[in-house]
Amino acid sequence: QALHETLGYLLTWMLMFDHFTDITFKLKQEYTAQLKEKEAVSHLMAVLCKILSVGQQQGSKPFDLSPWSVIEYDIDGFDATLEMSFIILASHLYYRALTHIPSLVRLWWIDCKHRQLTIAIENYTEKHFSQQLINNEMELVNRPDIKTQLEDNEDNEFTVKTSKAANEVTATYRVDEQNMQIAIKLPSNFPLRQIDVEGVQKVGVNDKQWRGWMFAVTAVIGSQNGNIVDALTVFKRNVNLHFNGVEDCTICYSIISVQDRSIPTKQCRTCKNKFHSSCLYKWFRSSNSASCPLCRTVF
Repeated sequence: QALHETLGYLLTWMLMFDHFTDITFKLKQEYTAQLKEKEAVSHLMAVLCKILSVGQQQGSKPFDLSPWSVIEYDIDGFDATLEMSFIILASHLYYRALTHIPSLVRLWWIDCKHRQLTIAIENYTEKHFSQQLINNEMELVNRPDIKTQLEDNEDNEFTVKTSKAANEVTATYRVDEQNMQIAIKLPSNFPLRQIDVEGVQKVGVNDKQWRGWMFAVTAVIGSQNGNIVDALTVFKRNVNLHFNGVEDCTICYSIISVQDRSIPTKQCRTCKNKFHSSCLYKWFRSSNSASCPLCRTVF
């Protein structure tokens, strides 16, 4: 009975992750918000760690996944009488969790109070999952149709280069014969630890705006379950809109909202500064007032 319940639970997550494939950004955010609200990932990780013997009682060794592929899984080959079937299914589900909801897995890992489990899951992830996920990111950036789409920029040259040896992607935006460049480096235990975004060279933008753009790039991957292509797209749009005279949000200093990809549209009638709806909503909630963050006039 317990095995059947466990199988049903794992298959429910398989179905859930199937719904994450090729969905819109908005729908992904809604799914993620619901999972976060229900603290579903905490229970999932407890089940997966138990099946995979990761961070369990002292002396137990995690299951070695080296001979197995975790990328694909054919449920037709599942045999409920074999412990191995549960192990391979669990490893595949962890791979899909790291692929589709990495921000929630990261939050669980950061909040985990069990130091032995924290270290064990980090080592296990780095050994069996991280490099494949890093390769996936690099391959996506280098895919001909994606690369063409990324580098298609009417007014100014935009180029993207990858370094598999360094697990790094650099993007260069050429404006007025000068280069604006950022570098995104993926850690060896990706996606448990945050990516490192370096603003290599800025042109025609002040420090606050530049930091806002770097934060937006980090947040797309770190908290919005986006990939490097999504992050570079947000960076390119920020730069394009900036040089086309579009004002940034005076709260987050990014033109493109990380939350919903919108531009600032909520304007204060007094000081005329513009804000993203999502940033303004957060400000209202945190300040317990409906006043402008800058001039304090009631909106």
